Amino acid sequence: MLNAEFAVEFAEFADSLYIAEGYNKETVINNMVIQLLLMNGYILPEDLTRGSIIEKVNRETIAAAKYAAMQLFDRLKNGKAPEPKKE
Repeated sequence: MLNAEFAVEFAEFADSLYIAEGYNKETVINNMVIQLLLMNGYILPEDLTRGSIIEKVNRETIAAAKYAAMQLFDRLKNGKAPEPKKE
């Protein structure tokens, strides 16, 4: 079962996320998950090019990051959270 407290750690970085526009929901959420894993030090940029994310991050961590990303995405879609920074 997902540890909600663990997901809260990821949610603390929500205002620093770049939110892509013009993509489907799943793509945007996956992008947010990668950003959260990078910001929290679970993966390095080199891991993206090697495709070694699954080997470095356990399922619970990925699930917590995805849960936080989905919650943020839904709040943004419903206008209930401030818009994260866009660069």
